[in-house]
Amino acid sequence: MKKTAIGHVECPVCGFGDAEVKEDKNDHAYIHCVDCNAQVFTRNPFRDKKLRARMRPVTVTVREPAATAPPVPLPTEAPPAAPAARPAPPAPTAAPTPPPKPAPKPGWFQPLLAK
Repeated sequence: MKKTAIGHVECPVCGFGDAEVKEDKNDHAYIHCVDCNAQVFTRNPFRDKKLRARMRPVTVTVREPAATAPPVPLPTEAPPAAPAARPAPPAPTAAPTPPPKPAPKPGWFQPLLAK
């Protein structure tokens, strides 16, 4: 399951300004830097609260859908003519017999047994 970012903070390892703040399975915040791939976890509520206070929350911009013109009706066409009668399929013929299988090749041990 891909975790979504809940905020951004400066990476404490490399200084990248847009390291992502995400939540782990215990709902504790942690830092994941996409620049240096470092992960910094909070292990108690005190550090979790401090990190959440430092982060810049992710803002989602909602845009109004653009006004669209009503759909243009398509011109109606005359119904297609009835298809011509299909010719009858050819009568089934007897299947050809497969060629006989070749004789098996002797194995690597065959010369040893011949002596």
